[in-house]
Amino acid sequence: MGEWSEKINNSIGKNMEESAHRESFHVDVFKRNISRVEKFSESCSFCDKQRIEIEDMVGKIDEAFEVPGNSRREYDRLAGRLTKHMRKEHGLFKTNWFVRLYTLFGLIAGFLVGFLLSFFLPEFKTTMYVFALSFFIVAGILRGRQKDLKVKLENKLM
Repeated sequence: MGEWSEKINNSIGKNMEESAHRESFHVDVFKRNISRVEKFSESCSFCDKQRIEIEDMVGKIDEAFEVPGNSRREYDRLAGRLTKHMRKEHGLFKTNWFVRLYTLFGLIAGFLVGFLLSFFLPEFKTTMYVFALSFFIVAGILRGRQKDLKVKLENKLM
Protein backbone atom coordinates (compact mmCIF):
# COMPACT_ATOMS: atom_id res chain seq x y z
CA MET A 1 0.00 0.00 0.00
CA GLY A 2 1.31 3.43 -0.88
CA GLU A 3 1.49 6.55 1.23
CA TRP A 4 -1.61 8.19 -0.22
CA SER A 5 -3.90 5.19 0.19
CA GLU A 6 -2.55 4.41 3.64
CA LYS A 7 -3.23 7.99 4.76
CA ILE A 8 -6.76 7.91 3.31
CA ASN A 9 -7.56 4.50 4.82
CA ASN A 10 -6.30 5.60 8.23
CA SER A 11 -8.41 8.74 8.07
CA ILE A 12 -11.55 6.68 7.51
CA GLY A 13 -11.04 5.99 11.18
CA LYS A 14 -11.34 3.34 13.80
CA ASN A 15 -14.93 4.31 14.55
CA MET A 16 -15.92 3.12 11.05
CA GLU A 17 -14.16 -0.20 11.52
CA GLU A 18 -16.10 -0.80 14.72
CA SER A 19 -19.38 0.52 13.34
CA ALA A 20 -22.40 -1.73 13.04
CA HIS A 21 -22.93 -0.32 9.54
CA ARG A 22 -19.53 -1.53 8.34
CA GLU A 23 -20.87 -4.52 6.41
CA SER A 24 -23.83 -2.73 4.87
CA PHE A 25 -21.58 0.04 3.52
CA HIS A 26 -18.85 -2.37 2.33
CA VAL A 27 -16.11 -0.41 4.08
CA ASP A 28 -13.53 -3.17 3.55
CA VAL A 29 -14.15 -3.25 -0.21
CA PHE A 30 -14.05 0.54 -0.35
CA LYS A 31 -10.68 0.61 1.46
CA ARG A 32 -9.22 -2.04 -0.85
CA ASN A 33 -10.48 -0.09 -3.87
CA ILE A 34 -8.73 3.02 -2.53
CA SER A 35 -5.46 1.09 -2.51
CA ARG A 36 -6.10 -0.13 -6.03
CA VAL A 37 -6.93 3.38 -7.25
CA GLU A 38 -3.48 4.46 -6.13
CA LYS A 39 -1.87 1.44 -7.79
CA PHE A 40 -3.65 1.93 -11.13
CA SER A 41 -3.66 5.76 -11.18
CA GLU A 42 -0.31 5.93 -12.99
CA SER A 43 -1.70 4.11 -16.03
CA CYS A 44 -5.44 4.83 -15.74
CA SER A 45 -6.81 8.37 -16.09
CA PHE A 46 -10.15 7.40 -14.49
CA CYS A 47 -8.39 6.14 -11.36
CA ASP A 48 -6.30 9.30 -11.24
CA LYS A 49 -9.46 11.46 -11.33
CA GLN A 50 -11.11 9.39 -8.60
CA ARG A 51 -8.34 10.28 -6.13
CA ILE A 52 -9.77 13.80 -5.81
CA GLU A 53 -13.30 12.52 -5.20
CA ILE A 54 -12.05 9.99 -2.65
CA GLU A 55 -10.24 12.73 -0.71
CA ASP A 56 -13.42 14.85 -0.70
CA MET A 57 -15.53 11.90 0.47
CA VAL A 58 -13.20 10.94 3.31
CA GLY A 59 -13.70 14.40 4.82
CA LYS A 60 -17.43 13.74 5.21
CA ILE A 61 -17.49 9.95 5.53
CA ASP A 62 -18.65 9.98 9.18
CA GLU A 63 -21.67 12.06 8.17
CA ALA A 64 -22.36 9.70 5.25
CA PHE A 65 -22.59 6.69 7.55
CA GLU A 66 -24.52 8.30 10.37
CA VAL A 67 -27.05 10.54 8.60
CA PRO A 68 -29.03 9.54 5.50
CA GLY A 69 -28.87 12.20 2.82
CA ASN A 70 -26.62 13.67 0.18
CA SER A 71 -23.35 12.49 1.74
CA ARG A 72 -24.57 8.91 1.88
CA ARG A 73 -25.73 9.03 -1.74
CA GLU A 74 -22.35 10.45 -2.78
CA TYR A 75 -20.56 7.65 -0.91
CA ASP A 76 -22.79 5.00 -2.51
CA ARG A 77 -22.21 6.44 -5.98
CA LEU A 78 -18.46 6.67 -5.48
CA ALA A 79 -18.18 3.15 -4.07
CA GLY A 80 -20.35 1.76 -6.87
CA ARG A 81 -18.41 3.63 -9.53
CA LEU A 82 -15.09 2.33 -8.17
CA THR A 83 -16.37 -1.25 -7.96
CA LYS A 84 -17.78 -1.15 -11.49
CA HIS A 85 -14.57 0.37 -12.87
CA MET A 86 -12.33 -2.16 -11.10
CA ARG A 87 -14.40 -5.02 -12.51
CA LYS A 88 -14.68 -3.74 -16.08
CA GLU A 89 -11.32 -2.08 -16.65
CA HIS A 90 -8.96 -3.92 -14.30
CA GLY A 91 -10.54 -7.39 -14.24
CA LEU A 92 -11.31 -7.61 -10.51
CA PHE A 93 -14.37 -9.48 -9.25
CA LYS A 94 -16.45 -9.58 -6.07
CA THR A 95 -16.50 -12.67 -3.89
CA ASN A 96 -18.71 -15.42 -5.37
CA TRP A 97 -19.38 -13.34 -8.49
CA PHE A 98 -19.34 -16.32 -10.83
CA VAL A 99 -21.29 -18.61 -8.50
CA ARG A 100 -24.15 -16.12 -8.51
CA LEU A 101 -23.91 -15.49 -12.24
CA TYR A 102 -23.72 -19.15 -13.26
CA THR A 103 -26.47 -20.13 -10.83
CA LEU A 104 -28.73 -17.64 -12.61
CA PHE A 105 -27.74 -19.12 -15.99
CA GLY A 106 -28.39 -22.61 -14.59
CA LEU A 107 -31.82 -21.56 -13.38
CA ILE A 108 -32.76 -20.18 -16.77
CA ALA A 109 -31.33 -23.17 -18.67
CA GLY A 110 -32.99 -25.62 -16.26
CA PHE A 111 -36.35 -23.97 -16.71
CA LEU A 112 -36.06 -24.03 -20.50
CA VAL A 113 -34.84 -27.65 -20.65
CA GLY A 114 -37.54 -28.70 -18.16
CA PHE A 115 -40.15 -26.98 -20.30
CA LEU A 116 -38.94 -28.81 -23.43
CA LEU A 117 -38.72 -32.17 -21.65
CA SER A 118 -42.23 -31.78 -20.30
CA PHE A 119 -43.53 -31.75 -23.89
CA PHE A 120 -41.76 -35.00 -24.75
CA LEU A 121 -42.77 -36.77 -21.54
CA PRO A 122 -46.06 -35.14 -20.46
CA GLU A 123 -46.80 -37.82 -17.85
CA PHE A 124 -43.61 -36.78 -15.98
CA LYS A 125 -44.06 -33.02 -16.40
CA THR A 126 -43.28 -32.04 -12.80
CA THR A 127 -40.46 -34.54 -12.56
CA MET A 128 -38.82 -33.14 -15.70
CA TYR A 129 -38.95 -29.60 -14.33
CA VAL A 130 -37.48 -30.65 -10.98
CA PHE A 131 -34.78 -32.78 -12.59
CA ALA A 132 -33.73 -30.15 -15.15
CA LEU A 133 -33.77 -27.28 -12.66
CA SER A 134 -31.79 -29.25 -10.08
CA PHE A 135 -29.24 -30.48 -12.58
CA PHE A 136 -28.55 -27.11 -14.19
CA ILE A 137 -28.49 -25.15 -10.93
CA VAL A 138 -25.96 -27.57 -9.43
CA ALA A 139 -23.92 -27.45 -12.65
CA GLY A 140 -23.97 -23.64 -12.52
CA ILE A 141 -22.83 -23.59 -8.90
CA LEU A 142 -19.98 -26.01 -9.58
CA ARG A 143 -18.79 -24.12 -12.66
CA GLY A 144 -19.07 -20.82 -10.81
CA ARG A 145 -16.97 -22.14 -7.94
CA GLN A 146 -14.27 -23.21 -10.41
CA LYS A 147 -14.18 -19.74 -11.93
CA ASP A 148 -14.20 -18.04 -8.51
CA LEU A 149 -11.31 -20.22 -7.36
CA LYS A 150 -9.37 -19.27 -10.49
CA VAL A 151 -10.05 -15.58 -9.81
CA LYS A 152 -8.88 -16.02 -6.22
CA LEU A 153 -5.69 -17.82 -7.27
CA GLU A 154 -4.91 -15.06 -9.80
CA ASN A 155 -5.37 -12.51 -6.96
CA LYS A 156 -8.13 -10.69 -8.86
CA LEU A 157 -10.60 -10.77 -6.01
CA MET A 158 -12.11 -7.44 -5.09
